Amino acid sequence: MKRLKKILLLIFLLLALLTLSITAYLFITRPKYEGEVALSCIKTPVNVAFDEYGIPHIQAENKLDLMRAFGYIHAQDRLFQMELMRNVGGGTLSELIGHDGLKADILFRTIGLPQFARKKAAELEWQKDSAYVQELKAYLDGVNEFAQNGPLPPEFTLLGIDRHV
Repeated sequence: MKRLKKILLLIFLLLALLTLSITAYLFITRPKYEGEVALSCIKTPVNVAFDEYGIPHIQAENKLDLMRAFGYIHAQDRLFQMELMRNVGGGTLSELIGHDGLKADILFRTIGLPQFARKKAAELEWQKDSAYVQELKAYLDGVNEFAQNGPLPPEFTLLGIDRHV
């Protein structure tokens, strides 16, 4: 009987430790809605306030810093979704999730979406001095800042995906 109690106590302790570890991991990887974050890509002070629905309201001294902050916030909330859509549109979903993504890869490669995207990106390089392209690159700077330095969302760990930037 004593042996059974020890085994049950051990199982209980292991389950408690597992629960505590998972809770701590999820707490660490959750998006940050309070406090200050120093971003190397931001040039002037930016203030972000989240309302009761979690919607960010960004105030910045210039549009490029606003777009950098927007990219960072978007990535902190949706990095896995962004990575998934990047793979879907690029015809490389099967690299991410395996054989189950092959049909989507074939479809998007057949309709030529990856080639179209590369063509449009090359066209944007010719317009690199335009305000639109500068704002787009500022947004991507914010996304990349989070992707490189922010906590990796749990979905990446669960699927065994490395950081992509």
